[in-house]
Amino acid sequence: MTIYDMCKAVDKGMVVEGVRLLEKIGGKSGHWLVDAMIRQ
Repeated sequence: MTIYDMCKAVDKGMVVEGVRLLEKIGGKSGHWLVDAMIRQ
């Protein structure tokens, strides 16, 4: 959503693809890291 917000002035119909979470640190659920096999 942040990327869309920054670019919407150029093209409101843009498509953002291939975005995935690899690691998350902190918050209520703590630390999360994607399985190493998926990262390749």
